[in-house]
Amino acid sequence: MRPMRNMWRIFAHTFRVRAGAKSFIVSTAIMLIVVLVALSLPRIIDFFGSGEADINSLAVVNQSESLQLPEEAAGIELHTYAREEQAEKAWNSGETDGYLLFENNGSEYLGSLYTDEEAGETVQALSAGIQQTHVSQYAEELGISGEEVQNITAPVQIAESTEEAEGSGGSSTEEGFNLLSYAVVFVIYIYSLMCGIMIAMQIAKDKEQRVMEILISSASPVQHLFGRAFGVSAIWLFQMALVAVTAVIYVNVTGLDNITSLISATGGAAVSTWIYAVVFLLLGIVLYGTLYAMVGSMAAKTEEVQNFSQPLTFLLVGAFILSNFGLAAPGNIFVTASSFIPFFTPFTMFVRTNALDVPWWQIGISIGLTLALVAAAAWFSVRLYRGSVLVYSGDSFSRRVKQARELARKK
Repeated sequence: MRPMRNMWRIFAHTFRVRAGAKSFIVSTAIMLIVVLVALSLPRIIDFFGSGEADINSLAVVNQSESLQLPEEAAGIELHTYAREEQAEKAWNSGETDGYLLFENNGSEYLGSLYTDEEAGETVQALSAGIQQTHVSQYAEELGISGEEVQNITAPVQIAESTEEAEGSGGSSTEEGFNLLSYAVVFVIYIYSLMCGIMIAMQIAKDKEQRVMEILISSASPVQHLFGRAFGVSAIWLFQMALVAVTAVIYVNVTGLDNITSLISATGGAAVSTWIYAVVFLLLGIVLYGTLYAMVGSMAAKTEEVQNFSQPLTFLLVGAFILSNFGLAAPGNIFVTASSFIPFFTPFTMFVRTNALDVPWWQIGISIGLTLALVAAAAWFSVRLYRGSVLVYSGDSFSRRVKQARELARKK
């Protein structure tokens, strides 16, 4: 009971110190500002204006012999003039917001729009409105009913659906799934990397400042290792939860319809998808946090952490890149195989579960293998930490590991 109490004391102290640190407060504030600004970006753009011209009326010169124009299209009044000079004069005098010129090009209907600013989407809406009126009037002259015209001009729509091999998948809204998958694997990557480095730095900092010589008199190295690791992990999870809750409250309070639509674009993800997201996020943080803790226990000073942790960082970057490849080809054999390798499981297995109908036993095996590696890494880290806790030599990483194992074996 006492060992657990000592570990939780170290955990609470680490969490309290980290939460009150100026760096944590500043980084959290910056992250909140970035997220809120990103969510509000469409409204900010609308507030300052999109730069498109506000067109309510146009002067029109129709030199085409067959094109029939309406009096209004896309909410814009169309005033017909015989010559271009008259239309331009009406625009310059402020009677209209611009003028539209249709030249006689045979069977083609090519119009030129002249305004003070770019019209943007107004051009497409205006073109569609004029075309609809022209088709309706021309069809009426030919004796074609409105229903027949609608059947002729009805667009042909194709909905994309991906069929995987037997027993491995079904159809999905690919764009929405890719959006959700990328967001989750990016969060796993960032938090696994930052949390792992902070754990290694904290452990190395304790050794560098000779704090361990004081701590081991009241708590064992094992209690200190896990207390520090859990404390740093908890502060990062707290920061992530704070940002997520703030974003959700902000979206609901301000009624950002565009963000709601974006969330809907994820294909209406099932509850199991979000459960997998949390599970694989925690797996990634625990796995790499344990590995980085092992690296930190080997470092005699914080400057050595970066060099010692480079292989782990490259491994994390590789897992993230592989998961991005998996977004385009979730059924690829390399992506499938990597989802059973614990170092890549939190990334590629989530991508597969979100895009394909992965059998439950495959998910269970991958999670089991990852937990087994976490247990093995934790056991090995504890043994190394016991042997290296008071070692401050400047040897290479491999020599320090060998020395720590020998010292741990003697204890």
